[in-house]
Amino acid sequence: MNGEIREQDQSERVKNEVVALLAQYNIPTEKWGTGSAKTLDHLVKEVVDGETVLEVDESGELVRKISVAFVDVYYDDATTGKKLILVEEKQVFKDGRERRREPKASLAEKIKPGETPDQDAVRRAIQEELGISGPIPAAEKRREENTKETGSYPGLKMDAMEYYFDVELNSEQYNPEGYVEHQEDKDTYFKWVKLEE
Repeated sequence: MNGEIREQDQSERVKNEVVALLAQYNIPTEKWGTGSAKTLDHLVKEVVDGETVLEVDESGELVRKISVAFVDVYYDDATTGKKLILVEEKQVFKDGRERRREPKASLAEKIKPGETPDQDAVRRAIQEELGISGPIPAAEKRREENTKETGSYPGLKMDAMEYYFDVELNSEQYNPEGYVEHQEDKDTYFKWVKLEE
């Protein structure tokens, strides 16, 4: 019980700090929580979980700094001889909104403090989003830094360190029907498509 109260107090304190920062740097939040945009509470949770840091950059703008592991998930279907890639089909929010995106990879997972991109973040992405455990060998393809405004938090610039990986599932991990990730605020649906040669 005391742990829950402390967690609520921390979340409330962080929320107040985030709201003050957004106001100080004139970040408009009216569109947050509408359309495909996330809510203020989503941003607060990212800050509390250590997935996001809000910093002022050299130009004096408030920036959301994140590190992300992007994972392309593949399966070689021996019965058809086709190579498949997993894609996000849609996200359905609990309030009824539906979001269809074109993500950079099959999965994306923000890297938490102390995590390694290849072992910890990739494994967590596969386990949390697809419900798959066991060995997850990941091959890094590249890394790059991107600064841009995103649709998740309109008006707030994002600076992202991005790591890109390939993962090949084995026959025990493969589900031909795809996967559904259930979260508190939304469900995300993944399906297999034939990889274009």
